[in-house]
Amino acid sequence: MNLGGNTILSSLLDGSFYFGGNMNLKEYKERQEAKAYFRGQSSYYLDNTTLIKNLLISLGIGIVVGILYMVIEMILPINFSIFIVAVGYVVSYLIQQVVNHRNVQMAVIAVLATLVAIIFSNFAAMMYALHGVIPFYQMIVPSITMTFSNVITDLYIIVSCVLAYKMND
Repeated sequence: MNLGGNTILSSLLDGSFYFGGNMNLKEYKERQEAKAYFRGQSSYYLDNTTLIKNLLISLGIGIVVGILYMVIEMILPINFSIFIVAVGYVVSYLIQQVVNHRNVQMAVIAVLATLVAIIFSNFAAMMYALHGVIPFYQMIVPSITMTFSNVITDLYIIVSCVLAYKMND
């Protein structure tokens, strides 16, 4: 359709209105759709402020779950190592719900938060049992060595960390 050289009107009528001077409407929509797809499917990287905020939130979740794990261990007269896998699941699930990001960076943070939860549960138990006897900073290394002192428990910790990674990847 030729409207006497009026390119804007003719481009509006035939659907080839230009965005930015070199892209028509169809190309623009395809590009936006591709951009939305790749942003949703790829493991994009978070900026530093969001990453630090998510790290602090995740470590807080790990500490709270570690305290709950310690309380459950103290209430029950026996220690179930399978609870360690449950700790990894709970930490990872809570991180997904609170932070609402799923990518490789958050998967690594979920593994770190799971380890913090498991180690902090032993640290909190030692602080509860030895309150006032020795300073808390002297309980840090023994609580870490106590966490990784048993081969079977170490295997459950590895399974828990793999589960936390896979849930957030």
